[in-house]
Amino acid sequence: MDMGTDVDRIDRLRAELRRQRASCGCEVGSAFAMVGLVVNVALVTSGYREWTGWGSAGWLALWVVGLSVLGKLIGLAYARIRIVQLRRALARELLRTPTRDVSASDRRGVLPLQLAGVPAGPSGE
Repeated sequence: MDMGTDVDRIDRLRAELRRQRASCGCEVGSAFAMVGLVVNVALVTSGYREWTGWGSAGWLALWVVGLSVLGKLIGLAYARIRIVQLRRALARELLRTPTRDVSASDRRGVLPLQLAGVPAGPSGE
């Protein structure tokens, strides 16, 4: 068993877990907003939809904001699912890799999240 490779894999999992915990869904939300804006502009310039002034501007704003909120919620849900997957993968790696920061008692019992480098959430997960 190559300890360097296992430790590197654990470090990569920890870094990805920290990155996902910091995720706010803004990247996906902004992508959805941009798609909404491009689609509306394409509809207006193609003649499919007529630009009628403030009414059209209001619908455009509502469409873009609605899509950005939807995208943000999807981004948050994806990050949450990814966090659960990463925690499981990290726990498996820590349990199977004999590193200095994992004691024998931690391998037999419940693995504290502090070993994963991530504080527990408000519900103590």
